[in-house]
Amino acid sequence: MREVTYTIRRLDMGGWITTVKEEGDMPRPLAVTARPESEGAADMLAGIFKDLGTRDRRRREGSLIGRPEISEEPDMLLCQAFVLEHLQSVSKGEAASFKEHFMHRWLSRHNAVPRKEANKARNRRRSVHLTKVQPN
Repeated sequence: MREVTYTIRRLDMGGWITTVKEEGDMPRPLAVTARPESEGAADMLAGIFKDLGTRDRRRREGSLIGRPEISEEPDMLLCQAFVLEHLQSVSKGEAASFKEHFMHRWLSRHNAVPRKEANKARNRRRSVHLTKVQPN
């Protein structure tokens, strides 16, 4: 698997730009927004999270031809949380870079509680359906 790096740059004139770079390739633009401050950064994160999901699906399905995007929109509250933790200190003209592995770890850490609760609920339902009543 080639290493992927996402770079989010706060533009001098306002707005944000995100580039993605796969190991051995040139960086390519992923998203651009003229929205200021944290709203614009959250838009950039939504683009990154969507790209991560698309890459994961391509790896799972083994698709080497094309890369259709995933259709689900990322949770904007999750995007805002990432902005507050990692992008709030980025000044105009500066950039922050994140490896794909870091993004996955961050997402799994922030989705851990809801996922555990969802799995518990799913397992409870499953156990009800698997229970057989024995005749006396």
